[in-house]
Amino acid sequence: GKNSPRATPDIVPAPLDFSDACLPIYVNADKSSDPFLDPLDFTEDMRTTIGPYKFAWYDDERGDTRDTLAAQARELMYRQHRLFLFQLVLCNRYARFVRWDRNGAVATERFDYTNKPSVLAEFFWRFVRLNDVQRGWDHTVSLANPREEKLFRTAVQRFLKTQAGGKSGKPVRKI
Repeated sequence: GKNSPRATPDIVPAPLDFSDACLPIYVNADKSSDPFLDPLDFTEDMRTTIGPYKFAWYDDERGDTRDTLAAQARELMYRQHRLFLFQLVLCNRYARFVRWDRNGAVATERFDYTNKPSVLAEFFWRFVRLNDVQRGWDHTVSLANPREEKLFRTAVQRFLKTQAGGKSGKPVRKI
């Protein structure tokens, strides 16, 4: 909104750090920013004007929200070894869960969490009990051991020497 830290010129926001993020939560006070269309929202008038049921609203504000959600998921998956991740979307008094993977997203229908706070409470209760694999981290990835680090550094140094060029000093494009 207009009064958010990112919209206030004298407040410099800190860069978002996605390296340790576990569960991204998107919050917007405006219900009309909810980017997804639930089957009950799809009126008979909409069926005649836009055709069969659509998954998402197609207007600028909701599209911007969808872009933000996708950007958050993308950044998290770029910076962590993830197979999938969960995201919580809060728009006014409504919430929905989104599960992202490399192919896209699946979203739940929205629910009024002020009338059904137990849904959020149960989600968090279950989420904190999941292990890393169940939260989407790729268990096949591990940090390099000292021997692998040395092999990598040696390979990089060797590659850089071949790229330094000969007597001309021009880089050599050789792999």
